[in-house]
Amino acid sequence: MAFADRVSIIVPTFKRPDGLAMAMNSLKAQVDGWHDIELIIADNDPAGSACGFVERLTPEMPFPTQYVHAPVPGVANARNAAVEAASGRYLAFLDDDETASEGWLKAMMVVMTGENCCAVFSRIEADFEMTTPERGFFEQFFGRDIPGLEEGVIDHYYGCGSSLVDRAYMDLPDPVFSTAMNETGGEDDVLFDYLHKRGGKMGWTRKAFAREHVPPERLTLAYVRKRSFAFGQGPTRMYADLGPFNPVGIVRSMSIGAAQYGVFSTLALIAKLVRRSAYPGLLSRAYMGAGKVLWQKRFRPGFYGSAAKQA
Repeated sequence: MAFADRVSIIVPTFKRPDGLAMAMNSLKAQVDGWHDIELIIADNDPAGSACGFVERLTPEMPFPTQYVHAPVPGVANARNAAVEAASGRYLAFLDDDETASEGWLKAMMVVMTGENCCAVFSRIEADFEMTTPERGFFEQFFGRDIPGLEEGVIDHYYGCGSSLVDRAYMDLPDPVFSTAMNETGGEDDVLFDYLHKRGGKMGWTRKAFAREHVPPERLTLAYVRKRSFAFGQGPTRMYADLGPFNPVGIVRSMSIGAAQYGVFSTLALIAKLVRRSAYPGLLSRAYMGAGKVLWQKRFRPGFYGSAAKQA
C-alpha cells in the first residue's frame, strides 16, 4: 500500500480532557518546515466525550487535525482506528497523559531516516509530586532512558508512547495492534516484538523527550504490583496465545518466572526491613515473575476498555 510522505501523529484518549489538552498544545511546537504533519485523535469513550473538545481545539492546531471515534472500549481498538484513519507513512505515537518536548518529532525522524529504522523510541521523563525515598524508583518505573546513548540503533524495543513507526518498512500485522490486549495493555509490545523478530531495526534518541504526567493514584505499591504483574504475563503469552503456540517456550518462561518470584520476593521482604528505598523495585521484579507463571486469562488484570475506571 502506498502512503503519503507525511507523519501522522496519533493520540488515543479516554475521558482525559485535561491531559489531551496538554498533549495537543505540546504538539504545536513540532512544526519545523521539514515534515508534512497530520494529527489523529482517537476517542475511546463510547459516548464520544472528546468530540466537542477536539473540535474547539482544532482551529488552534498548525496542521490538519482529525477526530476519530472508536466506540468499542479497548486500547488496541483506539490505536487501530487511528492507524486506519492515518494517511502518513510515518506513525508517531503520544499518549494522552504525555506531552512532547520541542523538537520531539524531528529528533525521532532524524534517527529514523539516518539509520533506516523500522521504529524509533525517545526518552520519557516522569512528572509527579513526591518527596519520599521511593521517588527514584517511580522515576524509573514511569520513565525511560538510556543514559549513555544520545541516539542510534538499539537491540531491543520499548512501549508505544513516544515512539515512531515507519509502516513502509515492512508489512504490519492486521490488525496492527492485537485486540487480545484491549484490557490489559501490552498491544504495543506484541507489535514491536513482531517487527523485531522479522529484522526490523530499532532506534533511540534522548535528544528530545516526552513527559509522562503521573496521577497520585498510580504512585502506590498496589499499582506497582498490578502493572508489574501484567507486564510479566507478556513474555509467556507470546508463546501461548499471542504468537505461534510453543509449549517449550511456555514452560521455560514459567520456570524463569517462578525463580524470579522466589528470589525477588525474598529480597523485597528483607529490603522492607532494612532498606525501604529498594523495596518497590524488588517488589516490582517479584510480581513480574509471578505474572510469567500466572499468565492465564483468569489472572489478567484490567487497565483499559471495559475494565477501565469510569470517570
